[in-house]
Amino acid sequence: MASGLKGSTQPGANTDTTIYTVSGSACVVNISACNTHASNADPIEIYVVPSGSSKTASHAIEVDTTLAGKAVIERTGIVMGVGDFIVVNSQNGTTSFNVWGMDLS
Repeated sequence: MASGLKGSTQPGANTDTTIYTVSGSACVVNISACNTHASNADPIEIYVVPSGSSKTASHAIEVDTTLAGKAVIERTGIVMGVGDFIVVNSQNGTTSFNVWGMDLS
């Protein structure tokens, strides 16, 4: 069972970035978003997209959620199937995202 860090990124401003795509087996993941700027807020988006689909509003778990400077948000216990993927976006490019978890088989 593979576990640990699945992906990390700090995307450029207003750039959709796929941080992790499930391969091998289903998994349970956690997502952390940390605004690394000392004082400026940064609106973020996080989507969990099913295999074979494209990102749409129906896949959003965070949309235009504003993180204050040095703030963190976490979403835990997200169950994903093979081929599912996570897309993140940071309006100002000051937020780093990390995905970690455990494969189920």
